[in-house]
Amino acid sequence: MFKVDKLHMLIGLPGSGKTTFANSIENAEVIDFDYIYRECLEGLEIKVTSDKLEKLLPKTLTSNIVVLDGLFMDQSEVERILTLFLDWCSSKSIEVEKIILEYWRPDKKKCLWNVKDRNSDGVNLSIELFDLGKPSRKEIEKKFKIKTELNLYTIVKKKVEGK
Repeated sequence: MFKVDKLHMLIGLPGSGKTTFANSIENAEVIDFDYIYRECLEGLEIKVTSDKLEKLLPKTLTSNIVVLDGLFMDQSEVERILTLFLDWCSSKSIEVEKIILEYWRPDKKKCLWNVKDRNSDGVNLSIELFDLGKPSRKEIEKKFKIKTELNLYTIVKKKVEGK
């Protein structure tokens, strides 16, 4: 059985620094849930199912550190995605030892500043409209019976290059 020592789930608005953080974790396998969400878009609804996840995830994991990088809005979304991902892991004989919820406190002004070069009205709209909820470590630990940690971050405003 393959073991994932740490499963990081990144929770924050676009522009909060999730992807930068994900890419800074040495030897981590990063799973881009923004890509998965785009592939699961049906009309105006995102429908992530176990069948779709099976097609979009790698055949197996290659690192014992895994990062789920995406826009997970609230407790129910976090639990839904964790359920799907952990079921996928179970089907591949992969055991997750620890879940680490990495949560960026919402700061819409800083996020809008940080994404200004992305040229995407959809990203700006996401920041303006979404109210991001802080996940409950206790609820996740209770539901999945996996040791869970919650780390809180403050969003940093990007510096303008050349200044």
